[in-house]
Amino acid sequence: MFTTHHFRKKLLLVGRMAEIMLILAIMICGISVACSSDSCSGVECLLPHDYDRRSLPKQEKPLEITISIFVESFGDVDVAKMEFETFGYISQTWTDSRLAKLNTTPIVLEGSDTHLIWLPDLYCINCKVSNLENGINSKQSMASIDANGTVHLSFMAVTVASCMMDLHQFPFDLQQCSLQFSSYAYNSSKIVYRWGRKPIVQRKLLDQFFVTGEQAMTHIGKYFLGNFTISGASFKFERRVGFYILQLYIPTTMLVCLSWTMFCLNHNHAGERITIGVTLFLTMIFINGQANVSLPKVSYIKSIDIFIVVSLAEILLIIIESIIVTKLIVKKEKEMMSKRSRKKSTLEPNANSFQNEERAIACDTAYKGAEFSGKIETERKIPEEGQNIAEWMPIIVKEIDASKAPKANGKVSKCSRNGMDKSTGAKPLLSKWSSHRYIEKSSLALFPVSYIAFSIWYWQTYFQNRKMMN
Repeated sequence: MFTTHHFRKKLLLVGRMAEIMLILAIMICGISVACSSDSCSGVECLLPHDYDRRSLPKQEKPLEITISIFVESFGDVDVAKMEFETFGYISQTWTDSRLAKLNTTPIVLEGSDTHLIWLPDLYCINCKVSNLENGINSKQSMASIDANGTVHLSFMAVTVASCMMDLHQFPFDLQQCSLQFSSYAYNSSKIVYRWGRKPIVQRKLLDQFFVTGEQAMTHIGKYFLGNFTISGASFKFERRVGFYILQLYIPTTMLVCLSWTMFCLNHNHAGERITIGVTLFLTMIFINGQANVSLPKVSYIKSIDIFIVVSLAEILLIIIESIIVTKLIVKKEKEMMSKRSRKKSTLEPNANSFQNEERAIACDTAYKGAEFSGKIETERKIPEEGQNIAEWMPIIVKEIDASKAPKANGKVSKCSRNGMDKSTGAKPLLSKWSSHRYIEKSSLALFPVSYIAFSIWYWQTYFQNRKMMN
């Protein structure tokens, strides 16, 4: 009995001691958690207890922030959307007197730790897309605090900004695009931005442009909430014209030169000439569409438009010239056929008409340098209906009589320059065809000379304009 009672007593005592130990353990854990919540990290412990990262550093004058930009590379310079993309780093420097004498050596904050201090609310005015807000708190950011309270903030920035481009001189154009930075909440009475140094560009060679210059500028922008300081970084882009010379100017010039070969075809091949001209004209329209497919739909005339329009006009005028010559030939053929049809109804031709036409043939032959001797006899033929006039025109000359072509000192004396006999007024049959030959010869000289002169003026003018813009 005694043993059992004694054992129960000991067991009860052990249970109470266990409860006490558990309560003590819970109390110790609670105290440790409370102590740990009240503790601070190394940087936070260095900051003053009354430091408020949401308030602007106290200054008698507007807080001056020095800004710098380092462009690692440019992305796509999109002319159609009028925007350009940049990859680089932005640094800002200012003085916060509340952070002075925190430590004898600079304090470095990385990534999300930078939000422990006050930071400027920098934003890009003309940016369509940017990471300025998220870039400060990302892993690609850092801030260093000097012993005198000077803060240096740097972070990686990716921006897509708008750029109003002037395409009057395209593709010999120079474009100037900029990034405009300002404070969103603080006007110029509280924050003033200044450029620390000229913007730096690491890679200046792009697929379509050269970066030929960088410039920093600062001005005051007027808004409803007051005047704000705006700091801009301007970049000058010079277009590389090699692609357009190879893909547009050379093919266009070759097509125009190919259209000149239409003059080498016989005027009887009117269908082939017009077919070649229309094919070249449609090809030029296709090239014009390809040249403008990557450009915005602007309402003014560009340099490339002038070249293509003049080239189109050159080919179109050659087609029109071929049509005019063909019409003249057809008209002459109809007139000759009608004239011979009326003569066919006559029973017998007049003897004087025979002599006049014989004299005209002799004059026409003599004008071309022929020698006259012997007797001329002609066999007259009337063209049949539907017969080509060219098959009828040569009159069979069996013998040539010098008496039918008067001579003076061994040369024909009574023939005019066009082969007409001045004594009788007879006109050679071939004179009907002189008008279209004159047009053909004039066009063969006029079209190439005019296009070559235009090309010289075009290239000289636009290269001089480009030098002036540089």
